[in-house]
Amino acid sequence: MRTIFWGFRILIFLFLLSFAVKNTEPVAIRFFFGITWEAPFIVILLAFFFMGAVLGMVSLLGRVFGLRREIAGVRREAKREQARLEKICKEYEAEKLKRDGAPETETARGHSGK
Repeated sequence: MRTIFWGFRILIFLFLLSFAVKNTEPVAIRFFFGITWEAPFIVILLAFFFMGAVLGMVSLLGRVFGLRREIAGVRREAKREQARLEKICKEYEAEKLKRDGAPETETARGHSGK
């Protein structure tokens, strides 16, 4: 399965490489205020792809930080609940000892251990 996946990656890379080699003609991009950028088509295409990827990652930062904050809150709550549970267990054990009396030891039952 891993070999098939790497083969697929190599095919995609070769396809994109052949696309880049075939599209080396200069292209002019005209922006506002008379600004023009002239470069090979593939360079312009890759530049705009990169800018789109960066904008996409920046747009997700708010969500990522919000989820981190939520995770931190859940962890704090889990610690509080764990401490509360341990306290309840200790109280239960203490109440059980009070109710049932001290646990018997072997010497109390008459066994010498020999």
